[in-house]
Amino acid sequence: MPHLTPQTLLDALKLFIQEGETVVRGQSIANLKTALRKYIIPNLSKYNFSSSDLEGHGFEHCLSKISLETFLKAAPLEILSRACQSAHEAGELNPIVERTTYRPALNKFLKWLERESWYNEAAGINKGKYSPKTRYGTNIEKANRGRRDLKANPYGLRNTELPLRGCLKSRLVR
Repeated sequence: MPHLTPQTLLDALKLFIQEGETVVRGQSIANLKTALRKYIIPNLSKYNFSSSDLEGHGFEHCLSKISLETFLKAAPLEILSRACQSAHEAGELNPIVERTTYRPALNKFLKWLERESWYNEAAGINKGKYSPKTRYGTNIEKANRGRRDLKANPYGLRNTELPLRGCLKSRLVR
């Protein structure tokens, strides 16, 4: 089933849920949402959401404000590791919980994103890079010098093959 390229994190999460990629011990979606809500989104550098913004329907609103490209470029696994490490140091989280609960759910989501056909476009990979690199000092003119004859046009008609103009006009009038 073809999909449009998701632009926001909410769009991608909804597609992930729709496609049934959520069966990892039953709690995968809940664990993914918790990892996003508690550890990743509050630590994204471009966004400044409060904890009250991330509760209830506000969570989906926050997800709709985060572009998928920004989320992927922010390295969410590293953000999760740093946030869980600081929560462990504060005595709020057992380090095993990150490894067994949040990381697998986030990994599954990220792997699913990478498998999708629209991933490169959504992640901003190859944006504007459509031609191979050339050597320094070369350009199209130098590369094509001596290869083509601008006067030769094998697909055009020669003057002798053109119909006479008077005959053409008389055919059109009839």
